[in-house]
Amino acid sequence: MQIGKPLFSDLLGIKIWLIKLYESVLSKIDLRDDTGTITNDYKSQNLDAKWYIVSDTGTINTEFSITHSLYRIPVGAIVVSQSIAGSLYDSDRSNWTSTVVKFKFSAANGAIRLLIF
Repeated sequence: MQIGKPLFSDLLGIKIWLIKLYESVLSKIDLRDDTGTITNDYKSQNLDAKWYIVSDTGTINTEFSITHSLYRIPVGAIVVSQSIAGSLYDSDRSNWTSTVVKFKFSAANGAIRLLIF
């Protein structure tokens, strides 16, 4: 590319470039792990996030911990499935670390799958 020369000569060139950008990046967001499924402690394909499976959340509204391998303090989690009605919520967020997050679940003995990011 020469200095002073425009990157695109016309609007059609810009449109084609934007379509290619969308097709190569934005349309390919995939939450599954590299096996095409959701398994424990696997990295999402193209997000800085990992999947975790909790087989039993324990007693209602009681704190439980998940040991993660993100190597940073997570910003949140998304529940993608749960075995019973209830809500997952942060517990003691100020004590989340680069290896452990803490949650509570509003029902007893739920099984959940979540994406921690």
